[in-house]
Amino acid sequence: MATGIQQSDVWAAADALLKAGEQPTIERIRLHLGRGSPNTVGPHLKAWFRGLSERLDAPGQGSGLPEPVARLASQLWDNALEAARAEWAAGVAVEREALAQAQDALRAEQQAFAHEKARVDKREADLEDGIRAARAQAAGAEDRARALDAQLRESLRLADTLRGKLEQAQLNERETQQALRVAAAEHQAALAATQERHAAHERRWLGDLDAQRQLVKKAQESLEQLRKTAARDAAAQAERLAALQADREQLARAAADAQASIQQQAAELQAVRQGHAAAQASLQQRADDLAARILAQQAQLQTKDRQIELLMQALGRYQQESEDRATPGQGNDPRAEAPAGQAPAAEDGGSSRKRPAPAGKR
Repeated sequence: MATGIQQSDVWAAADALLKAGEQPTIERIRLHLGRGSPNTVGPHLKAWFRGLSERLDAPGQGSGLPEPVARLASQLWDNALEAARAEWAAGVAVEREALAQAQDALRAEQQAFAHEKARVDKREADLEDGIRAARAQAAGAEDRARALDAQLRESLRLADTLRGKLEQAQLNERETQQALRVAAAEHQAALAATQERHAAHERRWLGDLDAQRQLVKKAQESLEQLRKTAARDAAAQAERLAALQADREQLARAAADAQASIQQQAAELQAVRQGHAAAQASLQQRADDLAARILAQQAQLQTKDRQIELLMQALGRYQQESEDRATPGQGNDPRAEAPAGQAPAAEDGGSSRKRPAPAGKR
């Protein structure tokens, strides 16, 4: 309640407004007083209106109002009553309309509630069905889990078995690699020995060729008339030597190819870990092939050595024959100029002089 606002203040303000010809209202009384809240002024104003009829019924007695004021108050009272009745009727109509709307809303809410209840009941039934299905699925899942657990134990057992086999395969692979390294080392040593022997042969051939060139040079100096023939023969020998040199290079390339083949086989070994038995058989076959190739190369070297030896022998015979043809005649009778005390040479064409040994036998 507003501080200081009393019923007498409100009634006095209402009387003043009524004397001024205005209808007392809550807002007008608040404006007249300059204070007060509607909640405080409203009840006092209603009490004023309730007592106004009594004062109007006894004009000049209890109200203390003059006759014109009393009539005016009575008229205002009637107007106020009429306005109140109209306001009450409008309020009742509004309330009835609001009540009808509330009833419609209530019916709509009841229908919505019925639909919602039906939906909830259906949802509850669906949930119960889902729970039963979930329980069945859970039971099936437990069965599958037990089966999977058994499969897992079996898989672990197989994994242990496979791990053991893998370790054995790795051990076998290491042994195979060690054997391959040993075979490669042996092959490398054999190849190095072959190359060294070939180099020794080459040095011997070059030495023999140098000696033969010196002999050819001496023969050319003493046998001017056979220079052209000796030159052609020397050219032929050079071609043969070039062919031999080409053969030597081919053998060196073959040895390099064999070395590359060994390296390639060592690289391919990494790719055959899953097939150890097949890889070991293939490795043995390749080792046999390499041994066969080495034997073939050695046979080729021996054949070349034999050809060179025969060539050197032929060259020695050719030089001997050239010297025999280049020796000038000593008269029709070779015995005429024989020194005293020395027997003459035989006349059957056989020469008793000692021939030089072939270049290949020196």
